[in-house]
Amino acid sequence: MLETLRIMSMSRSAYTLSYFFSQGIFVVISGFILSVCFEFVYANPMKDSANPSVLFVGTILYGLALMSLSMVITTIFTDSKLSAQAGMFVLLLPTSVYLFCIS
Repeated sequence: MLETLRIMSMSRSAYTLSYFFSQGIFVVISGFILSVCFEFVYANPMKDSANPSVLFVGTILYGLALMSLSMVITTIFTDSKLSAQAGMFVLLLPTSVYLFCIS
């Protein structure tokens, strides 16, 4: 990361914001696809299923929290490969709890 900042002469805050914007687009698209798919799969004629907007907002908030957590994990390790491997284990627990709660 430091080499990228030096080459592009960016500040740390600009690099962080660009990461959040680029990854935030994927979070919003994933949340939209997930909420639309759940609406089609679990829709019934009585319309007593949950509102898909609740799932959409929850997925976006969860995605933003995971983005922050992944940035914190990368600062702990000096080797990027090691942080990617350890990050998978750290991200596995909140993901499994989230999927258990929405199922």
